[in-house]
Amino acid sequence: MIKPFLIVLLLCQLFVPVHATAQSQTNADIFDIEQNKIIRHVPLDASVQKDITFSLTHITGVYKKFRAIPTRGSMVRVPVSPPLLVQNQWFHGLVDEVIFIFPPSEDPYVLLFDDENRSCFFTFTGDTKELRSNWGIQ
Repeated sequence: MIKPFLIVLLLCQLFVPVHATAQSQTNADIFDIEQNKIIRHVPLDASVQKDITFSLTHITGVYKKFRAIPTRGSMVRVPVSPPLLVQNQWFHGLVDEVIFIFPPSEDPYVLLFDDENRSCFFTFTGDTKELRSNWGIQ
């Protein structure tokens, strides 16, 4: 009697979906370019996701400077959950991660990766004061 019960229990465990033990990424990573390291992890909330969605839907052009990564400033890697479909004349694809670049003497811009993992830098409209204050960036 116990043997058939154990077999049924084992078979049930094989067909029940297994939940991953790893947590989904819910933090933004703030990277200091001069120090060349992550200086802080910041929890994300719904308002930050809303601001990120706004920024991605208001891309205004391609970032045109030759050196895309500045020598000073901050970069913030933010997971986008659920992934957002970005469609415009410069980029078409699902975005599950955005990297905001905040150089000290110019407007911020974003780094996205396409389906082939190529880097694409874009300018955008929108106020980043709230994002900067939440992340502790000047």
